[in-house]
Amino acid sequence: MTRLRGVWLAAALCLLPAFALAEIQPNLEQELRLLQHGEKLQLHIPGAKYRIAVFTYEDPDGTELGDALAALVGRQVLLRFNVGSIGVLRYQGGLAPSASDALSYFDKVEKVANAQEVALSVWGMVRRSGQKLTIDTYVQVPPRIVADTFVWRVRLPRRMEGELVAHLQPDRIFVQRLELQADAAGELRAAAHKLDELRAEPSDSAPVVGTLPRGSVYWIEEERGDWILANAKEMRGWVRGAGHCTSVCAPLLDAANFGAALIAFMASPGAKRIPDGLLPDAEAVRDQLAALEPLNRGSPAELEASIAPIERRLRDTASNGTVPPGGAALANVRAVGKLTFLLKMEARQRARETGDRNIEAIYDDLAPDPAQVRAIAFELAEASLVDPRNADVLHNLAILFAYAGDADRAQLARSLAAELAAR
Repeated sequence: MTRLRGVWLAAALCLLPAFALAEIQPNLEQELRLLQHGEKLQLHIPGAKYRIAVFTYEDPDGTELGDALAALVGRQVLLRFNVGSIGVLRYQGGLAPSASDALSYFDKVEKVANAQEVALSVWGMVRRSGQKLTIDTYVQVPPRIVADTFVWRVRLPRRMEGELVAHLQPDRIFVQRLELQADAAGELRAAAHKLDELRAEPSDSAPVVGTLPRGSVYWIEEERGDWILANAKEMRGWVRGAGHCTSVCAPLLDAANFGAALIAFMASPGAKRIPDGLLPDAEAVRDQLAALEPLNRGSPAELEASIAPIERRLRDTASNGTVPPGGAALANVRAVGKLTFLLKMEARQRARETGDRNIEAIYDDLAPDPAQVRAIAFELAEASLVDPRNADVLHNLAILFAYAGDADRAQLARSLAAELAAR
């Protein structure tokens, strides 16, 4: 894309109505070469508020589905939620390591995504085994987005000195493993081929009036069922939101909807619909978002209910000897939630007893039972053995043990946190 086109896109995205969209297809190998020579990449679709990088699915068995899968997922992320201006960078080119460079599959994703400053990356792999296709999809949230958006802090009462913190983990998320019959390849290709068809009416039988221009801005004028009226300035027409991926390939869109839900959360924090039936990484992310949102605004009952799925997941992983998704992140969320629940209950009880409606003043004066806080700290410390370098856990353990009167364990947690920060 030329610099002039980039400037036009930036200006257009700022001036057009809400829900302006853009999609381009940069060349992965070209950008990797520029980065290898120390050059700074020109940002694609720089005026979009949210930009997502979608990479061609790796295709080691030669199914020729890599581009089709990326196209279907990218379009679904683009159209799934109205979150203002959004752009998709659909990278062309394989991610497999080559003899000419030392970059791994994940290194390439991170290198380009960081250089382009995207809000989310999506990639995957398709394999053939006999008469089966296996499609794996990953989503990655960059560290800067986690630090800015997917972090929760609970300010503690004065006597507890400090705040508890929880960052969303994992940030590299194995979202879905989809198994299809090999003959589904035809539907996947056909669905991808029809992505850009604009029709005169919201019907598969309506005449095609044009195609969505790649590299240009378009925006949504109207939604009618699964159909969207797209206006690309030079042409307008109806396009299917699901890109005709409506039968055997439809489950693939659940992975795309997971990524779209994260983008929607970035735009407006709060409960978002995340599809069921995804892999444990994705379910752990869903459970964390559900549990962390009530920390500040939810009632004790809402908070207690939101922690229950995390309790079940931690019990299950402990019983079968596996590591929870995200390491100790779920245990950390449980600890933060449990302490917040105690504080909310104590604040409500004191308000009822005194008739004082100044909840903030009541909260600042709370002094939870040190024995209860100590129990929460020990539960978190035990769970942290699978993830001893989790910065959030060490920070929170130092605060919890200090309040519980266990100075030695509090100092140990502080020392480990300092060592980790120095690396």
